[in-house]
Amino acid sequence: MVTYEVNLHVEKEIAEQFKQWLTEHIEHILNYQGFIQATISEFNTLPDLEIDDIECLTVSYQVDSMENLQHYLDNHAKLMRDDGIKHFGERFQAARRILSNQQTITS
Repeated sequence: MVTYEVNLHVEKEIAEQFKQWLTEHIEHILNYQGFIQATISEFNTLPDLEIDDIECLTVSYQVDSMENLQHYLDNHAKLMRDDGIKHFGERFQAARRILSNQQTITS
């Protein structure tokens, strides 16, 4: 299992519209081979980094293998990223990371 994480900084002025679009965007991505589920979370920056006019979101996709994620990145990611730019231009920023070799520790 691999987690593909997308961290988003969205202008608050468009945040509600962006979140509506994001839900449809995620549903589309979940149709790609290997994508199992996605979670949207809001996050807050540390108080000394707080920016009043930005809303921060994280989308965490669970993908069944690195091979399926790599196929998405090689063949579909640019089209999906361009769709966000088409709708919202430079009014948001995205940073991505891949979490693998995950280990769960419980008490």
